[in-house]
Amino acid sequence: MPDNNARSARIEPGPPSPWVNRHKNVEQVFDQLYEVANPPEPVQDFFGDLNLTVAALQGLIAQASADNRTLRAIGGGWSLSQAAVTDGRLIDTGFMNWVLPIDATGVTADYKGDPTLLMYLQCGIKIDDVNSTLAERPTALALKTSGASNGQTIAGAVSTGTHGSRFEFGSMAEYVVGIHLITGPSRVIWIERKSYPVISEALAARFGAEVVRDDTLFNAALVSFGSFGIIHGLMVETEKLYLLEIWRRRIALDDKLKLAMRTLDFTGLRPPLSNEKPFHFEVTVNPHDTGKGAYVTTMYHRDYQDTYKRAEASSSGSVRATVCSV
Repeated sequence: MPDNNARSARIEPGPPSPWVNRHKNVEQVFDQLYEVANPPEPVQDFFGDLNLTVAALQGLIAQASADNRTLRAIGGGWSLSQAAVTDGRLIDTGFMNWVLPIDATGVTADYKGDPTLLMYLQCGIKIDDVNSTLAERPTALALKTSGASNGQTIAGAVSTGTHGSRFEFGSMAEYVVGIHLITGPSRVIWIERKSYPVISEALAARFGAEVVRDDTLFNAALVSFGSFGIIHGLMVETEKLYLLEIWRRRIALDDKLKLAMRTLDFTGLRPPLSNEKPFHFEVTVNPHDTGKGAYVTTMYHRDYQDTYKRAEASSSGSVRATVCSV
């Protein structure tokens, strides 16, 4: 057995105050910033090493409590307000980015989904890295939706209510089915909905967590801006990697289009809108040029195949998407 007593998570002081977000519209003075990282590779025992990181975070909680200071975990800094930070102590989660696939041995007999689509994502992994990691799986996977940016951490994006734009689907929080939450210096819980149990007691024990199944508590903790404790990881339901067929065209801004915008009933529009539900539906109106109609973008879910036409990169490095239009 590996000797985890000889290993530890890394805690180092981060950059000095103040903290500035990515968009540079928020500047927050703070007492101390910590960079916390998992034990160094190679990973000897995933759960043992993960729990060493939990112990390091609990130590910071205990220290902040003893010093009567506030403590918050921060993500990628994409939030546009001060709601995600504090003038006390901050924990940079960006170095906590491990991923664990789950299988049938890790779920309860009452789980209603497909265990092979479950993925445990540690709090600090960036959405960009999640996408890459999922796509590189033996059976390539994908997130069901995400925001317009991919620099957020998974915990930060979910905790601040980042929305997607998938038709008939909610925000990123919609595919979270478990929350690995550090609530204090001596307690770690795993929250799920009572109406939708997921992991087995044995797997929860390996996470060192007490299972709490409560729909109201889960929903409250899901988009909580870090107010329930430090989210150490999230269990998410993914889906098989897919393609999007994109159509963009100008359509007369008439009663048929306006009805579709109000009701999301596309039967009055010409194909492909009228015979298939879109993955994404978007209408852009130029108020200075309505004579030729609105710009209507629709996307359609397609099974993945490796022979699709890739987007082309320009000399400036930007990407030109291939768009079908009629």
